[in-house]
Amino acid sequence: MRSIPAAVVVPLVASVILAVCGVSAAKDGDWSSIVTPPPEGEKTCLPSARQLAYQEKQLGAFCHFGLPTYAISDAEYAAVFPWNPGNVPDVNRFNPTELDAEQWVLAAKSFGARHFVFPAKHHDGFCLWPTKTTDYSVRSTPWKNGRGDIVREVADACRKHGLAFGVYCSPADKHYGCYSTKPSYTKTPDRFIVGDRDAYWKYYKEQLTELLTNYGEVVMVWFDNYGDPFGFDVADAKTNQILGAGRYDDELVGLVRRLQPGAVMLRDKTAKSDVRAVGGEDGTSPYPIWNVVRKGGVGPYDATLSGTLPPAAEGWYLCESDIPTRPQWIWRPNSDAQLASVERLMQAHDTSIGRGANILINLT
Repeated sequence: MRSIPAAVVVPLVASVILAVCGVSAAKDGDWSSIVTPPPEGEKTCLPSARQLAYQEKQLGAFCHFGLPTYAISDAEYAAVFPWNPGNVPDVNRFNPTELDAEQWVLAAKSFGARHFVFPAKHHDGFCLWPTKTTDYSVRSTPWKNGRGDIVREVADACRKHGLAFGVYCSPADKHYGCYSTKPSYTKTPDRFIVGDRDAYWKYYKEQLTELLTNYGEVVMVWFDNYGDPFGFDVADAKTNQILGAGRYDDELVGLVRRLQPGAVMLRDKTAKSDVRAVGGEDGTSPYPIWNVVRKGGVGPYDATLSGTLPPAAEGWYLCESDIPTRPQWIWRPNSDAQLASVERLMQAHDTSIGRGANILINLT
């Protein structure tokens, strides 16, 4: 069993990022004297209190890690990540004996990150906490004899070192067998649902409830649109009729607001989201950029968001870009030579934070 590479990889990545982004923490912006957050539910172009608090964080860290980290070959990696329905890795290979979540968090803090968003479950469906919903989790692995909890270790390390904690939980789940056949930004008529999304919805809500009640304060809940079976534009495979997000959206928002009222949500193509993804995972944001938009079906890859939007809009919908520091989000052997350069990360910093958006930089 190969031990976790992050003990070497994360400091290497952090040293590159630090050269670029360390200045962010020293240039705090205090917007409180400029805008006053409105009452909840009031129609206005001003940010809510939670949006304002999150936007002021500016620079954050992602840390993608899981079963695909231990893919034996590039061919196997391609089969399980990022998207190949029906292929999921065996849990028995997961035994990261040198895992050190505190070192991850310290690496993020070293380059000025103020928050740490951790993917607790990616598209393969493997849960990095001992969920009660499925055996496809750390509970079934050799690691710590099935008694480990990586989400707990990351959350505790964040609080110990003063970083806010956020959680990513993929709506798509290959192991359960429920996902959509295309990413939500794919403009094709064949984005169909695989599996029973009504049954899966109950399962997914239980997972979210665990994550939002067992790990203290959560400042960001990141819902990946890639393969999301609850997206507004997915179609029934038999009738080709658009199903719409419907009650899923309302229940999802209600769950997060009830369990973590201070958390912002990143969710594609819904006016009920607090944050929208921009930049196509390349660390950039459009310029000029408006954080106020018309409510409705706008998404991170729509043409309307690649240019300017008029200020006379209906809602505050702040922008966030993200960027991997390697060609892929999950660590692969022999990829150190492909680390993003200082110049590339400087460009990402300037074209995200420099344009009024937040950014998440992936550590692994």
